[in-house]
Formats: sequence, C-alpha cells, structure tokens
Amino acid sequence: MKVAVCNLGCKVNKYECDCIMKLLENRGFDVTPSLERADAYILNTCAVTNEAERKSRQFVTRCLRFNPSACVAVIGCASQNGADAFRAKDRVTYIAGTADKAAAALRFLEKVTDVAPLPTVYDGPSDPADDRTRAYIKVQDGCDRYCSYCLIPYLRGRSRSRDLEECVRECADVARRSREIVLTGIDLSSYGKDTGSSLAELVRALSDLDVRIRLGSLEVGAIDDGLLTALAGLKRFCPQFHLSLQSGSDAVLKKMNRRYTAEEYAVKPEPIPLDIVYQDGDIAVINKPQGMTVHMGNGNREGTLVNALLYNLDSLSGINGVIRPGIVHRIDKDTSGLLVVAKNDAAHLSLSKQIEQKTCRRTYFALLEGVLKQDGGTVTTYIGRDVKDRLKMAVVPPEKGKLAVTEFAVERRYEGYTFCRFDLKTGRTHQIRVHAKYLGHPVVGDPVYGIKKQKFALSGQLLHAARLELTHPKTGERMVFTAPLPDYFTAVLNKLKPQ
Repeated sequence: MKVAVCNLGCKVNKYECDCIMKLLENRGFDVTPSLERADAYILNTCAVTNEAERKSRQFVTRCLRFNPSACVAVIGCASQNGADAFRAKDRVTYIAGTADKAAAALRFLEKVTDVAPLPTVYDGPSDPADDRTRAYIKVQDGCDRYCSYCLIPYLRGRSRSRDLEECVRECADVARRSREIVLTGIDLSSYGKDTGSSLAELVRALSDLDVRIRLGSLEVGAIDDGLLTALAGLKRFCPQFHLSLQSGSDAVLKKMNRRYTAEEYAVKPEPIPLDIVYQDGDIAVINKPQGMTVHMGNGNREGTLVNALLYNLDSLSGINGVIRPGIVHRIDKDTSGLLVVAKNDAAHLSLSKQIEQKTCRRTYFALLEGVLKQDGGTVTTYIGRDVKDRLKMAVVPPEKGKLAVTEFAVERRYEGYTFCRFDLKTGRTHQIRVHAKYLGHPVVGDPVYGIKKQKFALSGQLLHAARLELTHPKTGERMVFTAPLPDYFTAVLNKLKPQ
C-alpha cells in the first residue's frame, strides 16, 4: 500500500512528516512525500494565515484527483482549528489536531473524527526519515507569546520543551547520515524556559557532533552572550540567524503585541571619532573612551560604540544581531580602554571561543580607595544580582551567581590610595568593580560601588582596560595591544603623594 505524507506548513510540520514517514516505512508501507497517486494521504496542515487554512482544505480535493477512492487523513493546525470543514469532505476518514501526531501513522485507516485537547507536555513523533543533506530536529512546540494576529498558541498550546537528552540522542543519530541539522520549534527562542534549561545549554550539549548545525527562526532577544559562547563551541556552526521583524512601526508592533521596537533593529551610523588601535579585514581593536556605552539598551539609542563602528568600519559581524554588530565582549560605559571588534562572522566565532577558553587575556589598571595591604592575590567568588538593588551586582552564594575569578597585584601605593593591576580570568558584569569593593577598597570615582564622598571631580570610575592579548582569527598570530592611561586618570595620579 502506498501512502503519501504531505507537509503543508512550517519546518516543524516538515519534521513531523519525516517522522511519520519513518514509522510507516517501518510498518512496511510504500511511502512518498510527493503529491502523486497513492492509496492513502496523510496531510499535516497549516493555519498560520487564512490562506494557509484555505489551501489545506483544498489539498484534500487535489489528492482525490489522483485517486478518487483513496482515504485521506488530516492532522495539524487547520484541523485543530476547523475540524468540521474536513468532516464535510468525502473520503476524509481520519481527523486529528496537533496532539499525538504519531498516532496518524498507526491509525490513518481508521474512522476517527474527534480532535483531542491540546497537549500540556511535549509529545509528538521522533526519529525522522533519512535526509542526507539537511535534517530538521524539532526541540520545542507551542508558544506563550500570544501575538494579537496569531492563532498558533491556541492551536499548538503553551510552550513545551523536548527533553534535552532526547534531543542530543536524536541529533547524534541524525548526524551520522546528514550533512546539516536544523534545530527548529514553534518558538525556538523559548526552549528550556519550562524545564529550567536553555537553548544555550542545548547547543553546548551538541558541541561534540561533527555536523553543520543551524538554528531556526529566533526572537531578537534570544541572542545573548551565553548563546553566542555556546555556538562558538560547536565544531561546525552555520553563522546565520533568521530574526523576525513584523513591522517598522512601533505603533503597529504594539497592536500586534510584539515585545520589541523597530529601533532595536535599526541602529544608525554616527560620525563619532574612534581611537582605532589596530584594524585589518577580520578584527579591529578600539580604545573606548570613558562615558561611551558599547551598544544600545536601557534608553541608549545614540552615541554608542556600535553607532560609531557602523560609521567608521567597512564591515561588522552579524552573528550578534543588529543591535550589537561586531561586539564580542563589553566594558562598562564609564570604563575606558581596549576591546576587540569582529568584522566578520568567522572572526566573531573564533574570538568568542578564545574568551570562553580564557586564551584572550585582558588586563586593567584601577585606582582604589585606601591602601591595600597585600601585594597581590586572587579573588574567587560568585557574582549575581544584588537582592536589594537589581541594577547592581554583588558577591552572592554559589547557587545564586556565577563563578568570578580576578587576579590582582599592587603597582604603587599612595597616601590613601592604591594603584592596582587586575587580570580577568572570567568575564562577569562589573566584575573588577564588585571584587574591588569585596576587598574593602572600591574603585575611585565609582558611582555605583564606590564611596559617596569623592575627593576628585570625576565622571566615572578610574578603571582602564590597558592590555589585550589574543590570537588572530585568521593568521593564528599571537597579538598584544596596549593603551595608555587617559589624561584624566594620570592627572589624578599626579596629585597623589607616593608612600
């Protein structure tokens, strides 16, 4: 008996159809994904638009033109939304919705017309049919976003993540016979939010696979440092993101109940002068001034380093999204000094991996309040959000933060102050500033972690990223860059009396 399994919808539907085909093949059926003469048809339908739903209904008629006596099974979003329209059609004997689609491979010849309730936990077929070029792996289903124009949360149910170990097992199996794996879901960005995991954790678990890995569509907010670091750890990642922008009008986006603004996608170049320490076709090293935010966020739409980079450089990597093009790592707004920028995606992945593996070394100089007694040492704590002020970071218990390690050494002591060198071994938010406070000697001029009464009229903390050491992404050459202390920093030092 020949069965045609036809996909009328998204890549998630494509994965489900591949799995149904595999189940049918294992039962001895002759299976095809094409619309051609067959004894039975299984249609995985779509209802993302009115047109898609209409075409799903019409597809039944198209099938019967090939074989008027064939039986037709209908599953998916269109039948979940409008089962009665399919019940009225001749030869449609099996009707189900979006729950337990694997049952279609076992029961498509039965008379079933009742649509089951939406699932509350992840279910569905697994182990897709072989595809030597590109295989889709479904890792998530459902959606919690409830955009005003979209039926999907009502047809697919709430967001549900597939078990991480099950995802890894299937990916490892598929990697042996396909050149590329595409991780897909109805809302891939929300993977793990219901299970305490994350998309980054899933990607990290796939790092041993020697197969090209691509991600399906993402929300712009899903791309963060954690995900980028995880992707940099893959053996073969396809450095491309598909981000959805429904409208360029904030008013329309608000009516759509989309949780972003058009500005987040539209960073404009600005003719802001930059101190470019080094530049070639792959990287640029910038000596950032105090007072400049690295990228957009929290109301900073103009005057950022990204605005300046877009004007001054001929290219930037796109792997970090449109809000943070080229940005591999950050330094605080009121911290001056060196940071490296990626000019293409390959360079970005290499630099991110170096930061993750701690082979990219960053050295800072800071002036601290008080006289530090010890000549040097290592601060090892956990840093997380301050429970009393969520805008600040603090040393917290291990279960509430991330490991933070900073080496320090006294360069010179002054009366009432210490000039100190810091070497980052991890890269947590505000790490040096938090650790300086933890030592009992906050950074001079720090408006967040410093003392309230400052002796000097400063615009921010006296903290400078003075040295950057990295391996060039293309040539493999080990490179060292340095930046002198800014004038306002040396002016303060010149006022102090050495011990």
